[in-house]
Amino acid sequence: MSNGFNPATQGSGVVHPSVALDGPSSGVPAFIAATGGGTQSAAVGTQFTTALQVTVTDGGGNPVSGATVTFTAPSSGASATLSSPTAATNFSGVASVNATANSTLGGYSVTASVPGAATSATFNLTNTVGAAANVAVSSGGTQNTVVNTAFATNLQVTVTDANNNPVSGATVTFTAVPVNGASATFSVAAVTDSNGHTSVTATANATAGAYTVTASVSGGTSSATFNLTNTAGAAAKVTVSSGNNQSAPLNTAFATNLQVTVTDANNNPVSGVMVTFTAPSSGASGLFANNTITTQAPTNASGVATATVFTANAQVGGPYNVTATVSELPTVSFALTNIVNVSNQVSVTETGFARNRTTGVWTSTMTVTNIGTTFIAGPVQVVLTNLTATVAMTGNTGIYNGIPYITVATASIAPGKSATVSIQFTNPNSLSITFTPVTYSGAL
Repeated sequence: MSNGFNPATQGSGVVHPSVALDGPSSGVPAFIAATGGGTQSAAVGTQFTTALQVTVTDGGGNPVSGATVTFTAPSSGASATLSSPTAATNFSGVASVNATANSTLGGYSVTASVPGAATSATFNLTNTVGAAANVAVSSGGTQNTVVNTAFATNLQVTVTDANNNPVSGATVTFTAVPVNGASATFSVAAVTDSNGHTSVTATANATAGAYTVTASVSGGTSSATFNLTNTAGAAAKVTVSSGNNQSAPLNTAFATNLQVTVTDANNNPVSGVMVTFTAPSSGASGLFANNTITTQAPTNASGVATATVFTANAQVGGPYNVTATVSELPTVSFALTNIVNVSNQVSVTETGFARNRTTGVWTSTMTVTNIGTTFIAGPVQVVLTNLTATVAMTGNTGIYNGIPYITVATASIAPGKSATVSIQFTNPNSLSITFTPVTYSGAL
């Protein structure tokens, strides 16, 4: 037509065949806006739940595809690691990246920009503390206290996440190990404050000794350990523990040392307590290693005090009392006897050895004759030293220093007189029964 009218380019509702009705805009980026993940938080070291998403439009508000969007996080402090520093917009003008919180707590902004846009998009992110992972002692780690009293310093711990950030609101469990014996009880359940701190008061039980207390959180990778010791209370009781009811020949040391044990009100041994041992000042008695009738000894870690080497004096008699005292506590005593070895004043014979075929017991008669010129005071005891191995005396009176003995006479034996007693033996191997008799005057 002469007027140049082109129906492909003019007229209402007419579209040029080369122009698509749908598809990306070819406009120039003019605006960028955060359309997803704008304000959110994540635990340190974890990925934010929602990707950081922007939409880029041109001046007419149409989405712009193929635009390169640059995402920028802080270079220090609280920040995030981005899955990519840039992202291209899709047909809807949308671009996004994933963000992972770094190890530093706090709030910060991530910006998204595109060339040509007048402004940038901003994401307000916060890195929060992670799950409780580590428990460390912050106070009261090693200490002691008297049984049944509270420790002077509370047991305090600091709870942090895997990146050493303090965790608040975590419940800490305190446990004493071992469960039995020396231990402690604790105050109410412990929950951490804003600094990750919490503490409990520990009270020693009634048993002295060392033990550990562990502090832990559910799911944690480490625990804290406290080294505690319950010490004994004040000395409350003294008891004889060794050396009572024994005898020794004149001028001879008693075989067993004199020992006492000092304990507190809860029967825990008390160390470092001075014990005074005192023997009679006259008559049958003895001397300690310091050549006096009195000696002192401190209790050891087991609460035991020992008076070593107590020697009978030259006077026959007993039992007499050697006392052991601790200041302001009741006195205890040892019953001791000084005896005389009268073996050189007697003749000991054994006759009539016979075996009972039914019982297998061997029987003989022992006769002790006073061959001296003075009375032998009773009781008269014969100790059977060097008794044949595997042979045992039955019905014997007792044991003296690990050796059986028999009482031959309870009264004295006059010069030239004798005392006779029947003795019996078990002899499973039918051996020849031999022994060396040692005769004493006095109670063994």
